[in-house]
This record gives sequence, structure tokens and C-alpha cells, in this order.
Amino acid sequence: METLKEILLSGERRSAVIASTVDLVGRRVAATKGVAGMAARGGLGVVKRVSPTFVEDAVSSLLPDFVGALEPFFSELKHNGAGARELGGFLGARDSAVADALLGVTDEKISDARPAVQSAYRRMRGAAHEHVRDAVPDLGDVLSEHLP
Repeated sequence: METLKEILLSGERRSAVIASTVDLVGRRVAATKGVAGMAARGGLGVVKRVSPTFVEDAVSSLLPDFVGALEPFFSELKHNGAGARELGGFLGARDSAVADALLGVTDEKISDARPAVQSAYRRMRGAAHEHVRDAVPDLGDVLSEHLP
């Protein structure tokens, strides 16, 4: 049985997964309402002015670790006899655990960042769980599009 990493990170498929994920980030930020949405859109705008490829670069850099964090869920899905295309619903039903796994990746990565970046991350970390949890079904659907 192929692993999620073998499927999603191979050849041209990796580029397509990155593009789909970047698109998802943009859609999620655009859909965020209220003050949080204004802050997210403003922050993304600043980041894109400083580095137009920041989101793509970040997704590309973090994708192997994020896919690794999703591997146990994919294994469970396959073990249960479900098809790979059912990943979105499967992850959505486990949204909090999936969010914890994905944020565990960023929690680990932030330890190497500059102190100012670490401080900013710690301030927004609590709210991040809710945003990531809410995006899990969409992420699962996006990834499912790239599965055989």
C-alpha cells in the first residue's frame, strides 16, 4: 500500500498539491469574517508585498511534514477499507485531532525561529487551533483530489 507521502509528494503531483493548498489558504483567509478576517487579510497582504512567493514557499517547505502528520489518519482510513477519495470526510470527522497533528508540526518548527517570530506565534497559537480545525475538511477534500 502506498503511503500518503509517496502519493502526494511524487513528481508533478507535488506541484499540483502545493498549488491547490495555496489556493485553499487564499480562500480560507478571504472567507474569514470580522476582525480576525481583517487581520488575516492584512497580514497576508503585507507578507505578499514583502515576498510574493511566501505562501507557496511556506507550503512547499512544510508540506512533507504536514503530510507526515496526516499519514496515521490515512493509514487508518485505508485500514478501515475506505477509499482514498474519502479522505476529506474522514479527516473532517477527526478535525480536532488533525488540527493538533498539523499544529504540532508548526510548534516544532517555531523553536528554530527568531525570538520575535516565536513571540508572535505564541500569541496567535490559541486561535490557530480553531482556524485549522475549521479548515480540516476542506484540506482533506483538496488532498483527495490528488489521490488515485
